[in-house]
Amino acid sequence: MRRGELIGLQWDDIDFENETIFIRRRVREGDIDLPKSFSSIRKFTLLKEAVDALKEQKELFKDENSEWVFLNRYNKPFKSPQQFDIRYKEVLKISGLKADRFYSLRHTYATNMIRNSLENFVTVSGMLGHKDSVITQKTYVSNEIYSSGLKGKSLFD
Repeated sequence: MRRGELIGLQWDDIDFENETIFIRRRVREGDIDLPKSFSSIRKFTLLKEAVDALKEQKELFKDENSEWVFLNRYNKPFKSPQQFDIRYKEVLKISGLKADRFYSLRHTYATNMIRNSLENFVTVSGMLGHKDSVITQKTYVSNEIYSSGLKGKSLFD
């Protein structure tokens, strides 16, 4: 997901029973609006690890009674991706991890999904919200890493 989409997530966007997530908004410069493009409005199946992490997130902030999935240090919704970046870098530093751009997580996820044959590039393209799978293919796929998808695996198997 893009940063604005991530901080735009609300609990009603997540279907724990069917393990799916629906991206239908983003937060940008203090405003809530539609994602980047029509193709960025999407629904996809979550990995088991993501479902588990989201359940932990929900439990962690249950007393806040917020419709938003991710809250800032004051337990309020993030107002911008830039505000999220500041917190993201703080958390990385506290965790002892090297600071990197949040976008690197998106890129690594997509590359690993394709490289490990967890999904084919067309499916990954839809998950990323790309307008056309050619964008995904040019960015993430080469002959040596592409193969058809095998659903149901864990990224960590």
